[in-house]
Amino acid sequence: MGVRLFAYAGGLMLLLAVGYFLIYSIDHGWIPRAARAAMAFLAGAGLLVGGLWSIRRSFVTTGQSLVGTGIVVLYTVTAACRHYYGFPFFQGPAAAALLILITATAFLLSVRLDAQAVAIIGLLG
Repeated sequence: MGVRLFAYAGGLMLLLAVGYFLIYSIDHGWIPRAARAAMAFLAGAGLLVGGLWSIRRSFVTTGQSLVGTGIVVLYTVTAACRHYYGFPFFQGPAAAALLILITATAFLLSVRLDAQAVAIIGLLG
């Protein structure tokens, strides 16, 4: 329980760090909107890949928390692109297709990794 608690807390802290960096960059106008969205999508995909890599190296709990955090980041940035940034691509059925793809990825990974937390995150998304 102790290792899992710290792994999940670390995943939450990583999500908050990404969020606060994006807010800070928005406030200071450092990074254009499209670049912020692209960086967030890359961060989410990177967390998924990093989580799968950690699981292969026998760090199962850490890997599962990274995969779950990556799924949450992908959901969050998709919602931000639709509601906050108002990108035209995310206003139509393409956004729904992307969310369905993220949800399907979450469920496939939860089954493959036997990770109940990833399944719950996918269900909430």
